[in-house]
Amino acid sequence: MVIEDSKKYCQKVRLMTTNEMNNLIVSLSRGDTAALERLYEELSKPVYFYALHLSGNNEIAEDVMQETFLTVWNKAGEFVPIGSARAWVFTVAKNKTLDKLRAAGRHEPLSSAHAASGDPMETALADMAFMQRLAPLSERERSVVMLRLLSGFTLTEVAEELHIPKGTVFWTYNTAIKKLRNEQEKGGAR
Repeated sequence: MVIEDSKKYCQKVRLMTTNEMNNLIVSLSRGDTAALERLYEELSKPVYFYALHLSGNNEIAEDVMQETFLTVWNKAGEFVPIGSARAWVFTVAKNKTLDKLRAAGRHEPLSSAHAASGDPMETALADMAFMQRLAPLSERERSVVMLRLLSGFTLTEVAEELHIPKGTVFWTYNTAIKKLRNEQEKGGAR
């Protein structure tokens, strides 16, 4: 189910190229609010799920998503367009999430994310269902799948974000997809 959901998401939304996203950040640095809107449309949901994955808390994920885009707006001039704007935005989101966790007295992200109920109820239930589909995966596998499928990172960008070799990311991603397919087949056979 998660595989089909992510494929539908990727087909429905044409992910921006690195160059297009970098140009948006440059436009942001000049005060272009339309660029912010476009960037938000492209990355708000992936940023939310990434923060939810790290924190396991719907409210923290919502706050992080909003704060991430405020920070991107305020610091767009500091972005160097040689790098990946997508990776830069997710680094901001990761740092915001870790700040929230530290403020709440937690020093590390959850090892397994479980979404807390939130508002609206349908969104919270959908978030929980999605995270439960990823439950059979190890923490590393979940991170790779989240970054690859939801955030649209390339395997190279996933490797850079997680500080692990690209070959390990490729192997981990393929293993995770096989696990998800096996779980899906088991669920369909019941």
